[in-house]
Formats: sequence, C-alpha cells, structure tokens
Amino acid sequence: MLCEQVMPIWEGTTNVLSLDVLRAIQKSNGGVLVSFNKEVTRRLAQIKLIPAEELHESVNRVYQALERTMQFAQQHSDKLEVAAREFAFSLSRIYMGNTLHSVHAKPSQICAVPILLSVLHPFPFYQNSSTPLAGRRS
Repeated sequence: MLCEQVMPIWEGTTNVLSLDVLRAIQKSNGGVLVSFNKEVTRRLAQIKLIPAEELHESVNRVYQALERTMQFAQQHSDKLEVAAREFAFSLSRIYMGNTLHSVHAKPSQICAVPILLSVLHPFPFYQNSSTPLAGRRS
C-alpha cells in the first residue's frame, strides 16, 4: 500500500500530470478527445487553404500525428495508463504544432516552418512500428 502512495511522487511531475490528463479524458467518456480532434482538424483545414506550399508538409505532419494518436487511444485504451506520459506529450505537441501554424501561417512568417517540423518530431507511440509502445523511451 505504501508503494502505491509513493510511486506517483517518484515517477515525477510529468507522469502525475499525464495521469491527470487520462483522468480528465475518462471523466468525460472521451468527449475531451473528440473536442480536441475536432478543433485541431478545423484549424488545420483553415491553414491548408493558405497557398503556402512550405506549410503543407508540416500541416500534414500534424494531421498524421493527430490521426495516429487518436487511433492509439481507440485501439489501445488498455495501454493508455502505461503510455500516459507519451500520450500527453503527443497531445501537447499536436496542440503546439497547431498553434504555431495558426500564428505563423502568414506568408511573411513562413520562416517558422523548421520550428514547426522540429516540434512534431518525434511522436514516440507510433514510430513506424506495429507495436504500440515500440518507440517508448526508458
């Protein structure tokens, strides 16, 4: 019993906060993820309309990351607690990429594209592997 009380402290702040993200998702019966998915998709669709070819690669990477992260949540809900930290980080990177696109989607600010691409790499869950946690770092 003591181990159960102490382990979250020893796991570190990011793990504890990541478990809080999972609790919020579970409390909303997944509604939070549905809203997140809709909002990110809506904002990216608006950015995709901008005729700036330089943005399209990074916008596609955000789309792919969003799709794969949502697939992971649906297909491996039993593993979300084990992957809570990576899952929360993936959500935050998607949101950061989305926000950076929104702010820097003007042709005069296309210089932000290298930053956008660096934010989106890596997404540890699904780095070209069939196993859900293959990219997990120790």
